[in-house]
Amino acid sequence: MKQDTKKWLESFNTEVKSVEVMFDSMLLPGKLEDYYELKEQEGILNIILSSANVLPNPVADALYDALVKSMPPQIK
Repeated sequence: MKQDTKKWLESFNTEVKSVEVMFDSMLLPGKLEDYYELKEQEGILNIILSSANVLPNPVADALYDALVKSMPPQIK
């Protein structure tokens, strides 16, 4: 994994903490991490939502927002 991608992942993990608060407030089963997977391809992080565990739209949107917000400027 490239250094920029590692920094992006660290920044995403910081941003996702607020999404975890939202997730926890909805009293959904399991952990937020059970509902998505991050995949790296050519230095780009992608979120793949689980088809087995369906997230409410506000949480899914917040995950996508966290990914975009944490994206390094050179990738935008």
